[in-house]
Amino acid sequence: MPEKATMPPMKLSPKQIEELKGAKKMMEDARKELNVLKKLGMGVGELEDKLNWADEVQRTLLEEF
Repeated sequence: MPEKATMPPMKLSPKQIEELKGAKKMMEDARKELNVLKKLGMGVGELEDKLNWADEVQRTLLEEF
C-alpha cells in the first residue's frame, strides 16, 4: 500500500517566518549582553537556559513549518 505524504498541521505565513528570523538577531544581541554580564561575575545560568530554549523553538518552527 503506498504511503500517504504527510503535511505539517500548519504552515507559517511569510510574515511569521520573517518575524522568527528577525527574532534571531534579538537573541544574538541578548547572548552578547549575557556574555558581558557573565564576565562581570553575575549568575546568568537561568537566562542562558531560556535563551537556548528560545533558539531551539525558533529553529524547530522554521524547520518543521
